[in-house]
Amino acid sequence: MKILNKLFLFTGIVLLTGCSKDPANPEVNPFMSVMNVSPTLATYNIYLNGTRATSGAVPFGGIINYQPFPAGQSTVKITNGGTDAPVLQKDVNLEMNKVYSLFLTGKDQQRELLLIEDQYPEKNTEKAYIRLVNLSPDAPALDLQLSEGQTSLATNKAYKQHSGFTLVAAGTHTFVVREQGTQAVKLTVPNQTLGAGKAYTLIVTGLNTAGDLDKPLGAQLVTNY
Repeated sequence: MKILNKLFLFTGIVLLTGCSKDPANPEVNPFMSVMNVSPTLATYNIYLNGTRATSGAVPFGGIINYQPFPAGQSTVKITNGGTDAPVLQKDVNLEMNKVYSLFLTGKDQQRELLLIEDQYPEKNTEKAYIRLVNLSPDAPALDLQLSEGQTSLATNKAYKQHSGFTLVAAGTHTFVVREQGTQAVKLTVPNQTLGAGKAYTLIVTGLNTAGDLDKPLGAQLVTNY
């Protein structure tokens, strides 16, 4: 799928920059989303290239949808949602014709920003795509399966690792997250409806061993397009 088509599906807006050497394949700005999966009750303000991205602080599980960025280096700054005190800052390098997801993950001194390039296969109008991202800091390596027939969708993804996108039938599914290579079920995610022609990310979040102020192990299904 051309990047032009992908970005139209994300936002309905495509920014063209410069003069393409090939008019049939114009260059397109990079796009990036940002999500807070730091497994605590804290909220955060997110600044993108010096501009606050939302009017309110972003809670656990909150996401800023895909936005266009200039190619090259962009600065992401995270501050405390209550006091606006600096928490961390990261410069990310974004390339033309590419799409990214940026995650605030970890807690306390282990907080960090993780950048993933979203590499989509050619669009399939009859089926859906899904991938697994393991963002639970203390979870073991994980496998992802469909409950029906125990179809394997991703295997052996440790913390901060992700699978590629895999085709599944459109419709309503129950996903099972297991400890890698075992039958030990860590999560069951029922009644998730996937639309034909769409792509999704199942993000494992929270802590396997959670304290009173932590978010417990869970999963969130995000629609990429």
